[in-house]
Amino acid sequence: MKTKQTTRLSLLITKAVYFSCFLFLFSAAALHFTGCGDDTVSTNYNIDMPRFNWKTVSLNAENFNCIWSRDTANMYLMSNVGNKLFKLTNGSLTNYNIGNHLIKQLSGNTSNVVIFALDESGEMKFVIWNGAAQEIRTGIYIPDTLGNYFTGCATDDMGYWIASQSGIASYNGGSTTRYYVNDNMFIPKHIYKSRQNTIRITGESRNTQKIYELQDTAFVQIFENTGNYYLKVLRDEAYGYFINENMTGPCFYNISGNSYIENFCINTNIPISFGNSLSGTAFSDLFFEVYSSSLFNELSSFGILHWDGYKFSREFEFEVQQPGIGNSATAFYSIDENNLLILEGQYPSKKLYIGTRK
Repeated sequence: MKTKQTTRLSLLITKAVYFSCFLFLFSAAALHFTGCGDDTVSTNYNIDMPRFNWKTVSLNAENFNCIWSRDTANMYLMSNVGNKLFKLTNGSLTNYNIGNHLIKQLSGNTSNVVIFALDESGEMKFVIWNGAAQEIRTGIYIPDTLGNYFTGCATDDMGYWIASQSGIASYNGGSTTRYYVNDNMFIPKHIYKSRQNTIRITGESRNTQKIYELQDTAFVQIFENTGNYYLKVLRDEAYGYFINENMTGPCFYNISGNSYIENFCINTNIPISFGNSLSGTAFSDLFFEVYSSSLFNELSSFGILHWDGYKFSREFEFEVQQPGIGNSATAFYSIDENNLLILEGQYPSKKLYIGTRK
């Protein structure tokens, strides 16, 4: 029996490496603040100077991959292995014990920091922290036969939600409710509160992009499309997103019924490779991680561009060469239209970039 349990735990830990938000947690952090300079951009390209001021925090002794914050005064960081939540305030890290779970995701609302966790038995849990950790069991287990994919969101008025291949759980007003999607191949990617004040889940099943919505007491499929598009959620709305190596910029699509309707494509006419790492509050406020030896050539050729709906601005270049577009360790979090957090790099060279609109 002990060998079986050990094997089960080993399989869960092995699967955890597939999460982009989950890496190994090491010990105490060394912090160092620097500024990101406004380097001159070549006049050959119609690119604006930085629209944001950037401050850099070096996290040399930690391998954080999750970040969330209500503002830039207190920022919360976490990794997938270990039992601590970290708060970064004025350059100092404080850690809090939140229980020993295999993999975790970090979020929150106006009242609490919320961690969505998977424990060693395969059960999903909510861990609510507001000065102390409150652990809430969901009763939903992810078996060894499924990949342990799950996603979570925290709302102010509709509770906390976890979506997985095994089922969906919500916690609101002291009670937990469980739901299921009628598709055992569905892999949830993003659960969120929509502009229509409903809970929706984007995901993929058999190379088909799908969206489910909670209607009354059940999740109902409201979108299905088999195509070469990703579903991206910007704040509280899902859009189609398409990019490949032969394009000069990404294309975005509105959703109508089961179809994508082109909204706009960004045509740069500049040698830029766009990845899937992006964040923002709307089409007119998007941040992209890109590779361009023409725009970024001092250090790594990898950097951040901002799109304001009309024109790009060259924000800054990363100091270290990234593994490749689409495979970097970059995590974005848009606090609002004026503040952005970017967690970048790999241990032992981890950095947090804090951007504030000028």
